[in-house]
Amino acid sequence: MKVLLISDDAPTRQFLTESLQELGHEVISAEDASATWRLVRRDIDLVLFDLEQATDPQWERLIAWRRATDLPFIILGPWNNQDSAVRALQLGADDYLPRPLHIAELLARIEARLRRARMFAPAEPREENAGKRERIVLDWQALQVKIDNRRVDLTPTEFKVLESLLRYKGQPVSREELIQQVWGEERRGTVTNLNLYIWHLRQKLEEDPSHPKLIITRWGLGYSLQQDSS
Repeated sequence: MKVLLISDDAPTRQFLTESLQELGHEVISAEDASATWRLVRRDIDLVLFDLEQATDPQWERLIAWRRATDLPFIILGPWNNQDSAVRALQLGADDYLPRPLHIAELLARIEARLRRARMFAPAEPREENAGKRERIVLDWQALQVKIDNRRVDLTPTEFKVLESLLRYKGQPVSREELIQQVWGEERRGTVTNLNLYIWHLRQKLEEDPSHPKLIITRWGLGYSLQQDSS
């Protein structure tokens, strides 16, 4: 797999490059995000972006990159700064890891993202696997979701996002379609919030939010809800 590593910090680049290469990944790295435009090709599988101290120029670079690609995007950011984590997720990051880095966790999350990307296929899951999915039932009046025997309270917006995904019965739904269904055309300014709501739903519904099995990212297509709604 080919990973694009964007970091201004030379020791960080060297450490992460060597760690990824030990796992057999090819790493393209650069000191500055703006200098890597010429390096990007269609065979990049994942972007690892070092936000460092979350300065305004770094945020601007992150925004430019996230608008330019729908590749899996993992952010490395400041320690003990929840605002940076929330903002990164709002801007479209798929994952956020604070410093100090636990390299084993980072590598495990990269492997998980790449594994899901390799497994992507637009076709419906095979019938023999259907029984392994969790059954999801929505309670519109209580704004709750029932997953097998577990009930979870949702906010109104979280409920709308989940409801929209449920309508498609496992088929991928584009971000644009979800935004239109949840917020409507008159509120397209909330577009950057979608990924944050997906993240909140995963925190509430998934057994392991860092390795989601219910709300799946379909790279280049959007999100799908994998469950048994019969």
